[in-house]
Amino acid sequence: MTQEIISVDGGSKAYWAELRLAYDLIAKLEARHRDLKTARAYVGYLNADGDEVVWENTEPYDRMAATQEAVKEVPRALSVLEATGRTDLLKSIIF
Repeated sequence: MTQEIISVDGGSKAYWAELRLAYDLIAKLEARHRDLKTARAYVGYLNADGDEVVWENTEPYDRMAATQEAVKEVPRALSVLEATGRTDLLKSIIF
């Protein structure tokens, strides 16, 4: 088994910018996860005739999936999630 060794230059501005980006993405991912717990399953309105127009609310799931993909593209974010045991936030979401 081969592991990639990631070097860290703690004094580098690039390192801190990358780490800041990673934590920002993780915070956004956690917020999206919280949103899923409180999001309405269906949304709708009454039209002019008084009929209900209702559809499934997939927007919170779409936002979560987009954020998951953004996190997966940043290796530093993945390493932080793995080190803190929060990789479950990257699991696929099933309706």
